[in-house]
Amino acid sequence: MRLKKIIIIFASVLALLLAFVYVAPYVINLLQSGNTQSDEYEDLRFFPVEEGKNVLEDPLYRTLDSSIYYTRYAETIALNEQNIESAHPSAQFFYNYFNCIKNGEYQLYSSFYTNECYNHKNFNRPNSFTTQGLYDINIKLHSITVDKDKNQATETYTVSYRIFENNGTYRKDVLPDELLVRVFEIKIDNGNIKICNVGFASKK
Repeated sequence: MRLKKIIIIFASVLALLLAFVYVAPYVINLLQSGNTQSDEYEDLRFFPVEEGKNVLEDPLYRTLDSSIYYTRYAETIALNEQNIESAHPSAQFFYNYFNCIKNGEYQLYSSFYTNECYNHKNFNRPNSFTTQGLYDINIKLHSITVDKDKNQATETYTVSYRIFENNGTYRKDVLPDELLVRVFEIKIDNGNIKICNVGFASKK
């Protein structure tokens, strides 16, 4: 009886080790793919680019929650055309930023960033992109640093979203429907708002 128990335990441990040998490389590759913003997946893992398609009109996409949720302190609001004019200026900024991406307005994309951020070597800088099926969009304020002498402030946010049927024209470092989480710093200089830094959320 004792020998049988030892055999079962040994077989279980061996199975776990074999599972780790075969699964670990995939887990490690997936984790490493998020270490730098410039890492990219192969094209075959994305949906094909369909000329003239507006993904925002896709019936499946329209069943998803594509609202832009903005949290400042204890208040979370879903930004829309009815409330955006009365929203906080930072909320208005992110509303315009994500609508720029959704609508494929790549010509305006760089205008949301400081030159230093946009031209950084690791920055995700697409030359052009199609309409993007962003959903599960959440923007949460974490901290504010104010320089009263210069009339400047820096706000730090965690920003997360998914891309429905991601075709890779905007981002190749996130798979279709995979959750992307980043830390954004925006600089407010005399009322002018720009993204000045993009980083990674620490894992606890």
